[in-house]
Amino acid sequence: MQLPLFRIIVTEDGVKIDADTKRSILEAFWPKGLKYTEPFQVSLTTSDSEGYFRTYANQCNAYLGQRGHLVITRTHHDVVDLVSDFKHDLNREQVHANLVKFIPNENSDSLEFQQKVHANLSRAIDLAARIFLMMKIWKVPHSITNGAPLEWTHGTLGQFVTKHFDVPPELSYAGIKLPKMFNAHNIERIGGIKIKWTDNLADHLRMVDDDERVAIFAHPTFLMLHSTSDFFPPGFVDEAEPGTLSKWWWDRCKRVQWYTFWIAVLVLTLGLLFGIIQSTATILQTHATLL
Repeated sequence: MQLPLFRIIVTEDGVKIDADTKRSILEAFWPKGLKYTEPFQVSLTTSDSEGYFRTYANQCNAYLGQRGHLVITRTHHDVVDLVSDFKHDLNREQVHANLVKFIPNENSDSLEFQQKVHANLSRAIDLAARIFLMMKIWKVPHSITNGAPLEWTHGTLGQFVTKHFDVPPELSYAGIKLPKMFNAHNIERIGGIKIKWTDNLADHLRMVDDDERVAIFAHPTFLMLHSTSDFFPPGFVDEAEPGTLSKWWWDRCKRVQWYTFWIAVLVLTLGLLFGIIQSTATILQTHATLL
């Protein structure tokens, strides 16, 4: 029986990813992140993962449709191997050198052949980076997309991502508190700015379409998976904790933590209540004895 990761990505029916393959991919990409999200009922059969794997399939279709007979990435395991290199902090040149070993030597002296090999190796590396980070790295030939693609040409993937995102803001936001009415509905109703959902993390909060729309990254579960990752700057994938008891009551995002917190509150409250009752009874009993 063929292992899930060794299945061909693109078949005659297109990209079909079953549940076993999805599970294997997530475990290979984010073993710690998957363990972190599972208590909060992240399911492989719901929209929690469907959005990510829809993007995964689209990226593979775009890449494999342009590469011809020199396709480097044929199975899901090929993608996982490249991501493993990224995690081990291999720079782009080292990752490229590792892939060269799998290229047949025939016509190796041909300049045209070498150029094709280099282009295909580069695209294979970029495809794995796009899938792993959900960022638009390299431009798919003959495609029309919003925004300029990011170019990763040297260094490690982690260095590239940190350099892109770890940019100090031009305006200070210290002390700014947004009111409860600051939400997507009111942004559109009052400000006239529409929401445009995006699969490209690099476009999050970017103003597009002549500043009439704001791009919002549409995959929160993906961010949860990356919450234990070192590829993004500290605090980039962050979730503010509720600051009051009322906020804790209404915040059900982390159900296991929610139940644990309120059980602890209940036990503490009952303990204090019984302690007060017992102390009061003791005082009354002592007072009655003295009388």
